[in-house]
Amino acid sequence: MIMLIVTLSGCALAIDRRAFVSVIGIDQSDQPGKRYKVTLKISLFKGDPKQTGTDFVLLSADAGTISEALYKARAQTDKKLFFGHTKVILFGEALARKEIRPLLDFFVKNREFQKNAYLAVAEPNAYNVLLHRPQQEPVAGFFLYSIFYLNEYESSNVGTLTLFDAYRREIDPALNLAMPIVERQQERIRVERTALFNKSSIQLKLSSAESRLIALLTTGVQDSEWIMHMDQGSYALKIVKGKASYSITESAPAITARLQIRMTVRVEEQSNILMKAADANMQKIEQQMKRTVQADTERLLLRIRDNKLDPIGFGLRYRSRHAYNAANFNKDQFLSRLVFKVSPVQVKREIVKIE
Repeated sequence: MIMLIVTLSGCALAIDRRAFVSVIGIDQSDQPGKRYKVTLKISLFKGDPKQTGTDFVLLSADAGTISEALYKARAQTDKKLFFGHTKVILFGEALARKEIRPLLDFFVKNREFQKNAYLAVAEPNAYNVLLHRPQQEPVAGFFLYSIFYLNEYESSNVGTLTLFDAYRREIDPALNLAMPIVERQQERIRVERTALFNKSSIQLKLSSAESRLIALLTTGVQDSEWIMHMDQGSYALKIVKGKASYSITESAPAITARLQIRMTVRVEEQSNILMKAADANMQKIEQQMKRTVQADTERLLLRIRDNKLDPIGFGLRYRSRHAYNAANFNKDQFLSRLVFKVSPVQVKREIVKIE
């Protein structure tokens, strides 16, 4: 036992000799002959663990490949780059409009990167988003990670996408990517919209309302806000919980996707104190919400189908139920036969009791 303890080695590299990369951004390079501009956001830790701040340094390099760019970035620091804490990977919009598969291939096959890192499209570009300095965050880069974590586990205003899920969707012939958009406006960061990809690049950008619907139809939503406009004014509603289910049936020549949406809602606020009390007017609010959600869902599904995209997974469900057609599955032919039947939305009201 003593000999074993003696032969044990310590840490291969001291922690103060590592540069912890919290976020990495990939942009299209504007230099001739270069393909990528890679930017690394490195958090600068302070000596006192009680002190928090957003001190960071950005390392950027242009190259023909991501590997070469990372090699050039390593030459800009005296520390070893460590990607084990890289929680977010950003793709500049201009680059995402040209290619996505080579980028996913690199990060999936590179063992230095975690496969549960969040992916997002950056507007106007990844470098500009990485320059953002929040007023408060424990370490640099934690702000973006917190946004995606909250959207995945606590509230659901926009869907999230991890590296392993993105690669699964990219190689599956029946699925498409739905990636959140991180937008920097002056000194603010907004994550409200979603970009839909075909197998090579961005095909469609959704509004914030459409992005909320996509989240509802896929992972479900909770604690999401909804504004209901009516003749006498507007109501602010909170979707306490919302989810959708669907089934696929085939009756030649059509393939029918039947959707059922269920939501639990609570009235948070009304725009005019002279309006009827929300409780007394709740039946009208429920009926209006049912019609609005159903119509918006049908409109969005048709728009996505007409762009030959399937981020929800109708094609995957069809393949799993029709094994005899799985090997010869053609997504374009499948979508051309696909029709939607959205059942009346089921809305349940949550009553808040004041004691």
